[in-house]
Amino acid sequence: SVVQAINSSSITLEDYEDVYNQVPEEDRTLPDVKTLETKITELKKSAIGQSFTDFIQGTPDGDSLSILSVEGAYVLVDFWASWCGPCRATNPALVTLYNTYKERGFNIVGISLDQDRAKWIQGIEADGLEWPQVSDLQGWRNEISTFYAIQYIPQNLLLDDNGVIVGKNMTPEEI
Repeated sequence: SVVQAINSSSITLEDYEDVYNQVPEEDRTLPDVKTLETKITELKKSAIGQSFTDFIQGTPDGDSLSILSVEGAYVLVDFWASWCGPCRATNPALVTLYNTYKERGFNIVGISLDQDRAKWIQGIEADGLEWPQVSDLQGWRNEISTFYAIQYIPQNLLLDDNGVIVGKNMTPEEI
């Protein structure tokens, strides 16, 4: 069904728009079509070329941090969680990437979908994540991940120094 396809991670914004554009005008009020329309609107927020919408969340030490205040010629916004096996498996490659390119203006900011503060901090320390980290400790209801329609992790957005999204869901090798 359309709704099942909507939650597939392999379908692009363009795919959704192609399907939507084939729907006759008189059918655009149907619930499945409205769901598709919502998905397109959500995905456009994180499309390459869009400006990243800034958010402020808490850091592990209890301060607040604005995502766009993280400096770098390129900043990788990394959605992850301490309980996420694939995220933790990707972290060593991110650490290598960070250490290799941080002197040349590359930075990362982690947005955690954790709910348990202690496990979040433990994950950061265990994986040696030296870059800024934020979370509102709301799990899948994290304000930033909800805004950007993050439905699986790890996911990421690569920002240029103007806060424009220039890459999306890239592997460490692609970055």
